[in-house]
Amino acid sequence: MKLIVTGFNAFGEIAENPSEQTIHRLPDFVKVDETDEPIDVAKLTLTTCCSDSWDELKRAIESIKSSMPAEKFGIIMAGVAGNRDKICLERFALNVRQYRIPDNNQHRPDDEHIEPNAPDALRTSLPVKSMVEELNNAGYACDVSNHAGTYVCNETYFRALHEYNSDPNCIGVLFVHVPPFESYKHTDPNHVDEREAKQIFEDAMHKIIQMVAANGLATEV
Repeated sequence: MKLIVTGFNAFGEIAENPSEQTIHRLPDFVKVDETDEPIDVAKLTLTTCCSDSWDELKRAIESIKSSMPAEKFGIIMAGVAGNRDKICLERFALNVRQYRIPDNNQHRPDDEHIEPNAPDALRTSLPVKSMVEELNNAGYACDVSNHAGTYVCNETYFRALHEYNSDPNCIGVLFVHVPPFESYKHTDPNHVDEREAKQIFEDAMHKIIQMVAANGLATEV
């Protein structure tokens, strides 16, 4: 099994994207528990551009599929949501492109469909509610979100769900929005400093990887 974990690069007023910083702090291999074989974690920074991000992600996935056709794989994407103070697991991606600001290649679609013949929204097959409950019980401030926005994050999520949600070798597609490091509220519920937030985000993403992998292993039984 292989998990592709992505973040986005800097864009707009975000000089350093916490999603990119978080994924590159992750280990290259993760175990669900001590008795399991390590799971390969491929980390990838996506360009904050509607076309480039999907091209980069799809190229990485198709490389895995062509080199290891029977390999199970999962996709965990991360991005920053500047107006949130918790880690959010996204239940849906919307079939709409309405960019508040241009992306990094100056695209700024307004009120367009991502896929004209697709549903208005697609839902991840992963159990986000129980995953969030487990994360909160472990001490991370998390929430379920039903709206991934209408920017590049949502568009890339929608395209990944549309392309791979029904792939028999795909164990799940998930998008995780993290707040800026300085905005994160821990469960006490005070803000934490940037150094603490970086470690918390890394640990939370590590646990999310384990949960996605565990869900995939359970479906193989």
